[in-house]
Amino acid sequence: MRVGRPGAGRVELDENLPNDLATALRRDGRDVHTVVVKRLAGESDPVVMAAATDEGRILLTLDRGIGDLRRYPPGSHAGIVVGGPSGHGPDRTKNPTCQRTPTKRVAA
Repeated sequence: MRVGRPGAGRVELDENLPNDLATALRRDGRDVHTVVVKRLAGESDPVVMAAATDEGRILLTLDRGIGDLRRYPPGSHAGIVVGGPSGHGPDRTKNPTCQRTPTKRVAA
């Protein structure tokens, strides 16, 4: 298993995030792949993580389970960014915030 450098601009966008986000990240100079285009939509978390990790991509997702440090400890992947609703009011789903799983740099 190869682990890429975190922050290198290589991103894997999970199926639960809009394609517009992929477009915006590409405009910002990121190298973005999507789970949907790779035909991994509906696959298990380990399959999705393996695909991102094999390419040294940081996974962006709304799936809180995939951010579990016990299942995916720092250093075993390029990074995981788990977004989710913030706030407590009825509009909280319109204002996502992100939380990055700590990563450890691995020599190439």
